[in-house]
This record gives sequence, structure tokens and C-alpha cells, in this order.
Amino acid sequence: MRIALIVSALLEALLYPVLYRGIERSWDSPLEIRSETVPYRAQATLDGATLQVSEQITVKSDKTDSEWAKGTAWQLERIVDGSPVYRRNREVPLRRVSWVEWEAEVPIEIGWLDFAYLVPKEGSKIIISAPKGSLGVTSPAAQQLVDVPRHQELATVSLEPYDDRVVVAVRPSWLRNPIGRELDSLLTWGPTAWLLGIFAAVVSTVVVGRLNAGADSLMNRLLGPTLQAPPTPANGQQGKNLPAPRDPGPDDRTKRAPRRRRRRR
Repeated sequence: MRIALIVSALLEALLYPVLYRGIERSWDSPLEIRSETVPYRAQATLDGATLQVSEQITVKSDKTDSEWAKGTAWQLERIVDGSPVYRRNREVPLRRVSWVEWEAEVPIEIGWLDFAYLVPKEGSKIIISAPKGSLGVTSPAAQQLVDVPRHQELATVSLEPYDDRVVVAVRPSWLRNPIGRELDSLLTWGPTAWLLGIFAAVVSTVVVGRLNAGADSLMNRLLGPTLQAPPTPANGQQGKNLPAPRDPGPDDRTKRAPRRRRRRR
């Protein structure tokens, strides 16, 4: 009995540091997130001030229900070769970036399945449809931009597993023409904003100066020239520069009071 207690005590003393270190490492090590790629395809259509996005994914799983998709708006559409195909529709509003550009940001958030984060498989793509001349640059960059009937254009953007969003620049209606495209390229050039700011500052200074001068001239014509009062001397300077009064001398009295001539009898 004593030998058994001694052996168990020795084993506990030897194994305790190993077990303790293992538990400590398990708590200190970060949780690894497993990702799984799925075929992803989306169709985005520009509709006024919003981007209508219709997305589709194909999941290789035995689960054909939509329990995993709760909270992600995915709905089971059909089953192809035993793989469920899900679809969801979203609206992405445009936001104004500058007076010559609007922008839409489409987040690629597919969701979780079987404790794995779903990401687009290599070769996935999003196709953007918009009125001709309205699409600007995209991020990731569009592989191609082609014109289609009904005065529309299509931009195809290929996705990689690490792409988590697609940003689309949209031109206003007055820039949706060949001249507008060239002007858009010039206006989106970095130093253009500084040059336009300097030009606007100079023009505004000149215009304000001309308006002030014209207003002063008009007031003078209507009211006539205004008489300006002489400057008032400062305190302590009054009478300082004026000449002191002088007492009149005898010559001054003679000049002021000439003698009367007597008449001869």
C-alpha cells in the first residue's frame, strides 16, 4: 500500500509540470480560424442611387437546410449534383465622394459553415451592369469593361479568397460621355485638387476686390463725395505746434492807428 502511494506521488510530481504547461499554452495560443472556399458569383445592377446585388454560392455539404444561413439572408434556391445552391439579394446605397464621383462598397461576407469561414473561391467574380459611361475605377480592378445593347456597359471583377469587399466608382450623369471620361481622369488626378483650389482662391480674391470697388463707386455717385473731417490731434499734442501769440510793438500801433493831419487855416 505504501509502495503504491509512493509511486502515484512520484508520477504526479513528474507529470504535473507537463500537464500544466500544456494547459497554459492552450490558453495563451490564439484561436485559429479555419476558412473554406466556395464558388461565388454576383450580379450588381446600378439603379439610381443604389446598387442592386444578387449573390449566389454553391456549398459542398450534406446540409441542405438553411439553418447555417440564419442571420446572413441566404436562401436555398436549388440542389445541383447533390450540392445546395444558395442565393441572397441586397441593396448597397451610393455615397458621394466628391462633386464628380459617387462610390458603392459591396462587402463580401458569406458567413460560417461547419465552424469554417466561407470565402470566395479562386475564379469567383462579380459582374456590374450600369448605364454606358457611368462606371469608373473599381477595386479590385475590373478585368474587362464592355458595351452591351440598350446603352449599357458591363464590368467584370475577378475575386480572390482574400478579397473581402468590392468598391465601385460611379460618375454623375453629366460625365457619362467620352469627354466626361477624359475630364473624370483629369479631375481624379491627385494634383488637380490643389491646382483647382489655388485657382479658385485667386479668382475669388479678384472678384471680391472688383465687387468692393464697384460698390464704393456706386455709393459715391448716389450720395456724392463725402467730406472728411480734419484729423484730431492726439492727447497732449493740442496747441503744441501752433505759434505763440506776439505782443504788438510800436510799429504795429503806428500802422494800425495812422496820425490825423491838421488842416491849415
